[in-house]
Amino acid sequence: MKKCPMCGKTCAEDNMECLFIDNDGTEYYVCAECDEATTSVIEYDDESEVALEYVKNCLAICSNQSLIQWMNGIIDSYLDEKKEREENYMSYTAQNLSKNENVILKGSINMIAMFPNAIIAALILFIFIYTGVETEIGFITFLGLVIAAIIIGIKYLKMKTTELSLTNKKIIGKVGIISTKVMDSPLNKINNISVEQGLGGKIFGYGKIVITTAAGNYNFSCISQPNVFRSAVMNQIDVFDEERIRKQAEQLAGAMKQH
Repeated sequence: MKKCPMCGKTCAEDNMECLFIDNDGTEYYVCAECDEATTSVIEYDDESEVALEYVKNCLAICSNQSLIQWMNGIIDSYLDEKKEREENYMSYTAQNLSKNENVILKGSINMIAMFPNAIIAALILFIFIYTGVETEIGFITFLGLVIAAIIIGIKYLKMKTTELSLTNKKIIGKVGIISTKVMDSPLNKINNISVEQGLGGKIFGYGKIVITTAAGNYNFSCISQPNVFRSAVMNQIDVFDEERIRKQAEQLAGAMKQH
C-alpha cells in the first residue's frame, strides 16, 4: 500500500499511476482518481470544471512542492484556455454592451419550432427510400438522406445563430448564417414591436417578433414566449423615456440655478 502524495489517500501500489516525470528523472505516482482528474483538466473535457475543484482541494493539503508547482502550471494553462474559449464564443449581445448597460431579458429560441421541418424531412426521406427500394437504386436513397439533412441543418443553424436581447438602453439582435442582419437600436428609436404566431406557435409557445425602427424591420423567428418579450420591451421603453425626461429636467433645473 502506498500513500498518494496529491490527495493523501492510501491505495494499492498497482493502482498508482505515473502523473509526470520531473527534469531530473524523478517519477511522481498518484492514485487513479487524481490521475483521472488531472487528465480531465489537461484535456479540457466535459468534467474539467469538477475535476479542477478536486485538484485544487488536493493541492491545498499536498506537501510535495515539485508536484504543487507542476500542477499549478496545468491549472494556469487550463484557465488561459478557458478565457480564450469564452472570448471566442462571446455572444453578439455581450460584445455590444456599453458602459452601465445591463441585459434585462434574452429572447430564447424554442427548438420545438424545428418540428415542421423535421416532418418535411422525414416525408422526403421516406419517399426517396421507397423509390430507392422500388428501383433498387441506392443513390436515390442516399440523395433523400442528404436533402433531409440539409432541410433540418439549415433550420437548426438559423435558429442557433439568432440572437435577441433587451437591455436597459436598447434592443440588440442578430439573424442570419452567411448573410447576417444585426440590430442595435436605442429604445427611443423603436417605432413598433409586434408578434406573429401560427397554430403551432400558439400551442407550443413560440412565435416571430417583428421590430420596426427608422432603419427598417427586423424579424426574429422561433422566439419562446414572444408576448412576454414584447411586454418587457414596452415596459422598458416607458422606463427609458421617464429616465430621459427626468435627466432633462435635472439639467434644465441646474441651468436655471446657474442663471
